[in-house]
Amino acid sequence: MRAEESASAMQLIELTCDQRSFHPVRFRPSGLTLVVGDSNDDKEGSSNGVGKSLALALIHLCLGGSPPDVIKSNLPDWRFSLRFRLGSEEHLIERRGDGKEIALDEASISLKGLRRWLDEQGPFDLGEGDHKWLSFRSLYKRFARLSAKDCHDPLVLDGEQRAEALLRHAWLMGLDVTLIRDKMILREQELTLENQRRGLKEDPALLFGNARGVSRPETELATLQQAVSRLRADLENFHVAEDFHQVKEEADRLTAELRDLEHEIALLRFQLKGIEQTLERRPDISRQELIGFYSGLQGLFRVEALRRLEEVEQFHNQLLENREARLSSERLALLDKQNALESQRQQLSRLRDEKLHYLTGRHALDEYRKLADELVQKETRIESLKNYLEAKKRVQEKLLEIRNRLAEEDLLAQQYLETHPLQSWDTRFRELAQKLYPGRIAGISIENNIRKNKLRYNIDVQIAGDESDGINHARILCLDYLLLMQGAHHTMGHLWHDNRLFAHIDDKVRARWFRHLIGTIEPAGKQYIATINTENFDSMVARLGEEERQYLSDAIVLRLTGDRAESRLLGVQCGARG
Repeated sequence: MRAEESASAMQLIELTCDQRSFHPVRFRPSGLTLVVGDSNDDKEGSSNGVGKSLALALIHLCLGGSPPDVIKSNLPDWRFSLRFRLGSEEHLIERRGDGKEIALDEASISLKGLRRWLDEQGPFDLGEGDHKWLSFRSLYKRFARLSAKDCHDPLVLDGEQRAEALLRHAWLMGLDVTLIRDKMILREQELTLENQRRGLKEDPALLFGNARGVSRPETELATLQQAVSRLRADLENFHVAEDFHQVKEEADRLTAELRDLEHEIALLRFQLKGIEQTLERRPDISRQELIGFYSGLQGLFRVEALRRLEEVEQFHNQLLENREARLSSERLALLDKQNALESQRQQLSRLRDEKLHYLTGRHALDEYRKLADELVQKETRIESLKNYLEAKKRVQEKLLEIRNRLAEEDLLAQQYLETHPLQSWDTRFRELAQKLYPGRIAGISIENNIRKNKLRYNIDVQIAGDESDGINHARILCLDYLLLMQGAHHTMGHLWHDNRLFAHIDDKVRARWFRHLIGTIEPAGKQYIATINTENFDSMVARLGEEERQYLSDAIVLRLTGDRAESRLLGVQCGARG
């Protein structure tokens, strides 16, 4: 360990509890610290675990993590304490099992305050907070993988996005994370803009396509602008008559009266024509015919029974004169009436024409309002379309700008990779992996990711055959170890590996791993903490030399068994698994 690192390293001292049944975990100041316990099998007394993994969960609880469910549900009032060293200073964090009460160096503190303190005073050099994805909590889990899902992938932990995991590991590996951060930010901005663009198209206030019979808003905008020009011209020439309806009703009334008068005048004209035709008629029998007719009657009747012809002719003439006088009188009366009606018609026609002339070029107020409303609706629609097109233009311009920057940074990233920034990591990882699996292909590679995602690089941590659980866990052990021993931006003084990382590794490989740890961890002044079940421990130890077996035996600070509750970490049975 470099002197400056040793002076500020974070090392664990002791995990305790305010309950006497709890078995304290006292960590060795350097080298290996082992907690050995029964395996989780079907044997009586061990099916619920003994507390190996729970010890790690309680460390996370004290360091600002979430309370373990088994503790939160069953032992919420228990108070757990972690004593640790940051450089030359010791600190104490106490926290209730339900996570609600926290004390730092015996002073009450909130969870947010504790996490802020760990960010600022902890072993990670977070700078001025330039990277929002970096925090004590997100980085510490890489030195103390807590859940089973934390142990599936060397880089990505439970609940992390792959891009976040890449940035955190790259930062700990000493890579320049500027381009990593930039692609995450730019891609997030690009996704936001793409969502905005989709949202604009799906805005109910801007229904295009089949809903309006047009396929593009530009087409609708041009059509509306022409319509608005016409409406504005119409409104400028629009003369409103407030009494439009009243005058129109009067004109309609006069028109109706004129229609009635004209009908009546037409009847009079018909009657006058009939009279005039009657007056023009003459008798159908001439005087000679009448004499002949009368002479014939004298042979049939006695003379005294017949009037004289003169009397008949006189009577007939009298009738004609009387009828002509009567018809002439009726004709004069009808003419007078016709003249009166004609005079009345002319007067009504003049009045009606005045009304109609008044209405010419004038419109009712409600018609004006209708046109004005139509204009407002179209202008509002035009404004919406302009806003849409302007927003669309801005989004397109920003998208082009972002994509240009991404393309530029693709090139910069490629140029950066040509400097082989992970060469030392690749070499060290290969050396370490081949200690465990001699002759196997192994290494750490990095390539430029130019695809449309948030990943700037693809980092591949590989040991040939890592599709098996054992080799997969071995590559995690190796990477975590290298982060501890040569990682950047931190002064972490300890690394914790749980039994789940050892369970599927072959006994020979596990023995090689611990042999390597024995020779490197203590000389570096660091702590390696392992919780391991008895079976995995014993099968490994059998493959080590006497001195190595003795070292590991001395490194055991706590043995937990499942035969009875008192022998488990909590000292009570509450469903904890280990």
